[in-house]
Amino acid sequence: MIVGSYLSGYYDGTGSYLLTLAKGPGAVVVSNGDEGGPMTNGANAGSIYQGDFDTWTFTATQGDHITLSMGAVTPVSAHFAPWMRLVSPTGVLLGNSSTGAATAQITVTVPTSGTYTVIVGSYLSGYYDGTGNYVLTLTR
Repeated sequence: MIVGSYLSGYYDGTGSYLLTLAKGPGAVVVSNGDEGGPMTNGANAGSIYQGDFDTWTFTATQGDHITLSMGAVTPVSAHFAPWMRLVSPTGVLLGNSSTGAATAQITVTVPTSGTYTVIVGSYLSGYYDGTGNYVLTLTR
C-alpha cells in the first residue's frame, strides 16, 4: 500500500493522517479509542472522524431475517450521512445503503450461518469527509 496526497494535479500536500483497514469476512481488530467489534441486538454507538469507518460483526443462522439501521446523532458535519455495507461469511456483499439522509437501512434474509461483517462510515454525494456520531441497530 502506498499513501500520499493528491489534489487537482498536485502531489505536494503535507499533514497528519490516520489509516484504517477493514476486511470482511474475518476477525475484526479494533484500534484503541475506536468503535467496532461484536454487535448485539439493540443499539451500538460510534463516532466517525474524517475518512473513518468502523467494522462490526454479528453471528446469524441461515434464514434469519435481520435489519440493520444506522442513524446520525446530532451534531454532525455538513457532509455526514450514514453509509453501511453488509458482507456475508463468504465475502459476498449483501447490502450497501447510502441514502444521503440522516439514516441508512439494510434488510436481508441471511443466506448462510456464520459471522457477518458490517462496515459503517459516511458518504454523501462524492464526499467521504463527514464526521459525527451514530447509532447502529441490529434487529432479528
